[in-house]
Amino acid sequence: MMLTAGLMLAVSVEWVAVNILERWAYTEMMPIVPGVGIGIVPIAQMVILPPVIFRTAALLLSSKR
Repeated sequence: MMLTAGLMLAVSVEWVAVNILERWAYTEMMPIVPGVGIGIVPIAQMVILPPVIFRTAALLLSSKR
């Protein structure tokens, strides 16, 4: 569920910010998701980091008990 939520949130925010609001743009070095026109790195960041952060916090909290 966390991965799905992270993916949906990242795609939504990136797509709106890049295509509608034009808040930022990518350089030619950014790998782009075909058909969507958004960067792969920001999407990967929101899919990978939240589970890692939650797991790390759980481990730290359980070690203190």
